[in-house]
Amino acid sequence: HRKPNSRAGDKSLISRGAGAWLKQDGYSLTAAITGDPFVSSSAPTLQSMTPDPLHQPVLLQPAVDFLREHQPRVVVDLTAGRGGHASELARHLPEESCVVLCDLDPENLAAATSRVEAIGGPSVLSIQGSFTRAPRMLKEKGLLADAVLADLGFASNQVDDPDRGFSFMRDGPLDMRMDPSSPVTAARLVATASQPELTRICHLYTSDAADEGLGVDL
Repeated sequence: HRKPNSRAGDKSLISRGAGAWLKQDGYSLTAAITGDPFVSSSAPTLQSMTPDPLHQPVLLQPAVDFLREHQPRVVVDLTAGRGGHASELARHLPEESCVVLCDLDPENLAAATSRVEAIGGPSVLSIQGSFTRAPRMLKEKGLLADAVLADLGFASNQVDDPDRGFSFMRDGPLDMRMDPSSPVTAARLVATASQPELTRICHLYTSDAADEGLGVDL
């Protein structure tokens, strides 16, 4: 589980069993893994891994080290993105294991699925949509998660593309949909929602929850 003051870019690796905190470069990794111990003295270094050259996943080495030690059978990546974490984790899992990928962005999910399947090891289950669907989907498949990885926030390629509306540096349409098939863009929301509704949304989802004027300004 996440600490109250943890940042959006922090990692949480959670499952059944006892937990342990790992810290690296100011980030926190919550880990709780079950399964038979499997201690290896030849854990790979970051230099030996082959993640997406356009994006270095956060805390990849600690996540891999922990999985190599405990060898979970079902690993769920709640925010798969382009598959940077999941593809590397799959390299260190036995063939009888399963990697479950969740993502709202269908393009990113397809890329992550292809990337993990190319490893040729664990089976892959892809869930397009909110990670809140994961428990139900796992139950339907008769699966129980041994480890859950959550890299909460948007993906780097979503920020880099100004047409998605997430860019901090370049102009683009006020879109901001994680799932491009969603019918409501940010522009439509701002144009049609009432001032009380915008204020309510700001209270729920922004760091300026105490600013009553934010909804009025919008």
